[in-house]
Amino acid sequence: MVSAYINHLVKSAEGNYVRRLEKFVGNLGLKVHKFLDVGCGGGEKTLLIAKACNAKEVYGMEIDEAGIKDARKRKIKIVKEDVSKEVWRVKDDTFDFVFSNNVIEHLFSVDNFLINIKRVLKKGGTLLLSTENLSAWHNTASLFLGFQPFSTTNICIKKHSIGNPFSSVSGEEKDAFWLHRSVFTSRALKEFLLLYGFKDLKPVVSGYYPFPNVIGNQFAELDPSHSVYIAFLAKNEK
Repeated sequence: MVSAYINHLVKSAEGNYVRRLEKFVGNLGLKVHKFLDVGCGGGEKTLLIAKACNAKEVYGMEIDEAGIKDARKRKIKIVKEDVSKEVWRVKDDTFDFVFSNNVIEHLFSVDNFLINIKRVLKKGGTLLLSTENLSAWHNTASLFLGFQPFSTTNICIKKHSIGNPFSSVSGEEKDAFWLHRSVFTSRALKEFLLLYGFKDLKPVVSGYYPFPNVIGNQFAELDPSHSVYIAFLAKNEK
């Protein structure tokens, strides 16, 4: 019964999160020329955030062929690139707005990732970086019980979920691209962005397990350090 409830929360949580990001960006009244989603997948979320910031040109960076195919169907201009590469084949100062959702936690070198984002983003441009929160209550409770945190159960290609009997993630083998390698707490993500010269950080949070989304969002606003998802909107200062 516990696993079924957790599974329901997990399935609804990301949609809730993306809606909050969309609303947050929409309220800023931005008018963006060139927009890039790093790790865009099929592009569904790309278009939601791009529309919220009134982007004229929408680009998506992706390496997965299935994702590229779907994104192109949505008229997204594709930059075919492995986001984990040391240097992206993208010119400096190209984009006004860079968005990346649930990508950074899959990378070995988060430094290269942010260096590349900073390089391709124009001075004064905007970054919206979002990820799972390692210090969310469901993760800290797992550690207290001696289990692997939910956000780091997918660390092995032989079995997608190990170390936590309550994890709702399926147990079959998975491609290495889907493994979690660098999961941040809210505090760590903020410090990381500041170290690379990003300014005017504004947090966006959602979800607060074990509560359902509507109530959870309210608790997340009161206690952002333990929200399920975290994001920061930040300005690029070269």
